[in-house]
Amino acid sequence: MERRHFIQASTIAASGLAFAGCLGSNPDAEQATEFSAYDIPAYSAWPPDDPRTNDFVLFGHLNIRHLHEADDEEDDEPTEDVEDVLLTLPGYGFMVTALWFYFGLWDYPWHGTLGSENEPDGMATEALTMTEGTFVFHGEYDPEVFTNEYAEGFDEREANGFTVFEGQAGGGTEELAYAVSEDAIVAAISPESVEDHEEAVSNLDDALDNRINEVGRIVDDEDGEWLFESTGPADMATGFWRVEGLEEEDLQAGEEEDEDTLNIEDNPIFESVNSFIGTLVLPDSEDGVGGDTAAARFAALYPEGEVPSEDELREELMPSDTGEVLDIVTDDDRVQVVAEVSEDEINEHFN
Repeated sequence: MERRHFIQASTIAASGLAFAGCLGSNPDAEQATEFSAYDIPAYSAWPPDDPRTNDFVLFGHLNIRHLHEADDEEDDEPTEDVEDVLLTLPGYGFMVTALWFYFGLWDYPWHGTLGSENEPDGMATEALTMTEGTFVFHGEYDPEVFTNEYAEGFDEREANGFTVFEGQAGGGTEELAYAVSEDAIVAAISPESVEDHEEAVSNLDDALDNRINEVGRIVDDEDGEWLFESTGPADMATGFWRVEGLEEEDLQAGEEEDEDTLNIEDNPIFESVNSFIGTLVLPDSEDGVGGDTAAARFAALYPEGEVPSEDELREELMPSDTGEVLDIVTDDDRVQVVAEVSEDEINEHFN
């Protein structure tokens, strides 16, 4: 199975909320007793500690190369639903980020160009992050390109390495606001989630202030830093912060429920969860584990004394033989699960 098919399978499963679980395990493998630590991912610079648009913080992240690969084969869909929680959870973040990329930035003058497969000089997008009223493009950019080509209807100002473009009242751009630096472009998500000019600018300015001053973000909290450190850089990621128990409507991607999938509210892993991140690193990724192996990682925070047992984690996240569980580590309020899946196992499972 090629990577693009796996991406499609993950996102299709996520859209149906196929949280029935199944990655395999090796019960004879020696389990770690300490949490594994990875590099803090670059996308951690943006999700805020306090929600701007929800009752909790939600964020999604994706490597844009894999989004383009999935687009190239849009008619070649997998024939079997993917039920692995450890795989579908990152796929949900991939899906919602892709949806905002295609449909949530429609009114911006660079929509359809920025992040496309044929970006002009001055744009080289590598990844996308969606979180709390803002959308972030990661890569290499020339701010002068945006000043010259995409500034009509905007007022410009400088903000510590960012050129901020603020929509002008009455010009059809009043609900738009974005900022450009040499390594990121940040846009207020519009227009459905942004009611007015002040809210768009407030969301953007808050994101920039947090990034520039390195305060007010999930990663600036000790527990939040641990979540990012325990899951590392990824090709796709889903994060929930201070959700205090995940419910069906928090992840609902469609109006109809799928009777063949497990109700989220019946899954003990998510019953009392406070915060979590699920990531997937695909083969050939710069941050991959090498060879033909994908790495799936899950880290979560719980109220003290309410951490699921190792048996529950194994049963609800990975009971089948799709991949090998390397580690399940828990303490009073933290959980980390790490697994690896080969392309051959992915191919066998999804075909």
